[in-house]
Amino acid sequence: MTPTINGKEVTVGPPLWLLAEVTYACPLHCVFCYNPVDYTQHGPELTTQEWIKVLRDARAAGSVQCGFSGGEPLVRDDLETLVAEAHQLGFYTNLLTSGIGFTPERAKALKEAGLDHVQLSFQDSTRQLNREGLMPSREQLQRAERVTNEYREKLGDKLRIFFVVPDYYETRPKKCMNGWGNIFLTITPDGSALPCHTAKMIKHLEFPNVKNMSVKDIWYESESFNHYRGDAWMKDPCRTCEDKEKDLGGCRCQALMLTGDAANADPVCDKSQHHQVVLDAVAFAQIPDTQRVEVKPLVFRDPINSRKLSSVQS
Repeated sequence: MTPTINGKEVTVGPPLWLLAEVTYACPLHCVFCYNPVDYTQHGPELTTQEWIKVLRDARAAGSVQCGFSGGEPLVRDDLETLVAEAHQLGFYTNLLTSGIGFTPERAKALKEAGLDHVQLSFQDSTRQLNREGLMPSREQLQRAERVTNEYREKLGDKLRIFFVVPDYYETRPKKCMNGWGNIFLTITPDGSALPCHTAKMIKHLEFPNVKNMSVKDIWYESESFNHYRGDAWMKDPCRTCEDKEKDLGGCRCQALMLTGDAANADPVCDKSQHHQVVLDAVAFAQIPDTQRVEVKPLVFRDPINSRKLSSVQS
């Protein structure tokens, strides 16, 4: 489809990748998590039948891959039912899990339901081992790349190992989620539809809910999904940059968090007037914890901290 967005026609393909965040509940309390810090303030989770409708709507709209995520999706006892429905609809199915609760019996049941792939996430939850902001130093980054290359040589074609350099050590941003509303669609536990995991932080946008709107209409017609599509929304330096089609201005959420305006260039880009904030963060990451004047405590994700943070933000 080619809707007119901000006065320009923009070609919009289908939502190929559906991420079904079936719950925010999780037995872990990680420092890093894509879930919002105020997750305890969100509405009730979609029911089994509501999720089944989402799966059918998304498949009809052109989705081909479905990831079941959370929180920890294994805490839902209807996960096998949802996976079976997705498999029957023709999705390639993926489970994103910490592995907590992934017993042999549960694994067998999910395989029989049609699960195609499992992604195990490992997060360090030891307070002493996490650096402020979770930003690696350049030395740590170089060591990680060296170890990665050693294992690539050791394992050869048996295993493909991807090494992703943190944005802050680059001079150009990544095309976040392959572009806002281009491929990726997240449905949160309460039914909110987002073009990326963290888009709800952009408060001037009102994101639709699958309880009130079909997936197809959300994808093609909603103002929030169309807002940052194409390039008509861009300001300089993005608007006149020769690389704008490569990175589409980078991450909208990162631009908001570091500059205060989601329409600004991602400050990872060295053309951004706010690039210094990234350089400062990188410089700070080189300082050992023992030499820092102030080390801010890390806040772990759990219901108690979520309620505290929610009350502070409000």
